Amino acid sequence: MQFEKHNYHLVDPSPWPAIGAFGVIILVFGAINYFGEGLTFGAEETKRGSMLPMLIGLGIVLFTMAGWWRDIIKESHSGLHNEIVQIGLKYGMVLFIASEVCFFVAFFWAFFDVSLPGQADYRGAIGGVWHPKVLKQCTQWEYHF
Repeated sequence: MQFEKHNYHLVDPSPWPAIGAFGVIILVFGAINYFGEGLTFGAEETKRGSMLPMLIGLGIVLFTMAGWWRDIIKESHSGLHNEIVQIGLKYGMVLFIASEVCFFVAFFWAFFDVSLPGQADYRGAIGGVWHPKVLKQCTQWEYHF
């Protein structure tokens, strides 16, 4: 079987996405454990969970970042990132940053458009107040999950 030569770099299978996802899960549940018990209302003193799972998850995430970057640097120094691959990486980063800018502009535009004074035409559709009067506001004391 003969393969066609091309200018693009096809990456090898990597364990880093799975290891990173595992580390983030441990980090999140460790943070919930650590901060979660401190949210007890009416307690005489605040009780916290153990910080150890959260730190283990953070360590796994940092280890994943270092290992993944090490592999990318090794690929680039071994000549696998030729000029076409470098251009693709640069375009990918530019498009990612542009999409983040567009997201935050749209989010803050919508927020300030509705919340700043002088937006009577928008507020008129919801009764002139925020939050709308027809919505019933719920608190943590009304609903038990």
